[in-house]
Amino acid sequence: MLQEILDLTAARLGKDLKDQPEVEAELRSTIGNVYLELGLFIKAEGMHRESLVIRKKHFGEEHSLAASSMDDLAEALWRLGRNVEAAAMNRGALAVRKKLFGADHPDVASSLDNVGSAIGRSGAFAEAEMMLREALAMRKKHLGEEHLLVAATLRNLGTQLQAQGFSGEIRTDFSTRLTLSTDNSIYQKIPAAVLFPKTHEDIAKLLPIRAELGYLGTHRDIPPQGRRQDRQG
Repeated sequence: MLQEILDLTAARLGKDLKDQPEVEAELRSTIGNVYLELGLFIKAEGMHRESLVIRKKHFGEEHSLAASSMDDLAEALWRLGRNVEAAAMNRGALAVRKKLFGADHPDVASSLDNVGSAIGRSGAFAEAEMMLREALAMRKKHLGEEHLLVAATLRNLGTQLQAQGFSGEIRTDFSTRLTLSTDNSIYQKIPAAVLFPKTHEDIAKLLPIRAELGYLGTHRDIPPQGRRQDRQG
């Protein structure tokens, strides 16, 4: 039923809103996101692609709304397994935002996170990690250590670590972060993420991140519970 309503609405947009391109583009974007939630990725791609065309035509190639449509389209392309195209769209959005806002801005951090995640899925781990670290530093600066978007970037960085062989657990949920802060932090500060390495190899993979980012290395980040595989029985 919902899909039928969306299909009918989408079919009428070009006719009913031909003189309201901003509204048409916004509605296409909204419908595209609902299609994504429904798992209708081809339809989502079509909606987001049309929204991008309209926004570029009426607002210009380097408008923030065009960048938003690029990211939305990238999401649909990724869901369709077209990772290279998705990464290209994310890179396009990053270039637009850097031109609009400069190199140090929360929206630029979001784009860095998007690009890092996209290229990591294609196996470009080194570049992905570099971009995610840059996004993390920027988000910490503008949003604070405990912001949910900081935790999201840490989770994405953790995904890159797992893709390179990290076998431990990465937790960013609030209850775990609060518990570990209360139990183990002499500063009573809630960490952005908690990592539980399982092996010595895992710990070795985390050492460079500890040195560069400082979000590992204290008991609140790598608690005794994280070494439970070393105990017998």
